[in-house]
Amino acid sequence: MTLKEFMYEPKPIDTAQIELPKSISLLTERLAESCHDNWAIAKLAQGITDHKDLIPYGELDEPTKDYDRKTAMETLKAIYALGYEIVPARKLPVIRKSPAESHSPV
Repeated sequence: MTLKEFMYEPKPIDTAQIELPKSISLLTERLAESCHDNWAIAKLAQGITDHKDLIPYGELDEPTKDYDRKTAMETLKAIYALGYEIVPARKLPVIRKSPAESHSPV
């Protein structure tokens, strides 16, 4: 077998023509932070504690933040490229149970 037969060829979803609505693109920074936090949780679970990026998202250097931003942005674009839309939820009222209801069996 040749080296070419072992090579991995990434084929991400084509998002070149996707332009996100401004309301959705504003999510990017928060999702990037969440990506970083999930990565950090995985590293810590593997017992890795000495990686230079195991710090809060806000303390990362810009190239590292940009990597997380691109991951978040490409994920959002892929959702749209696959024909889905993201619609902000309306705030729903908080329904509080009465004390009697909270103790009833379900």
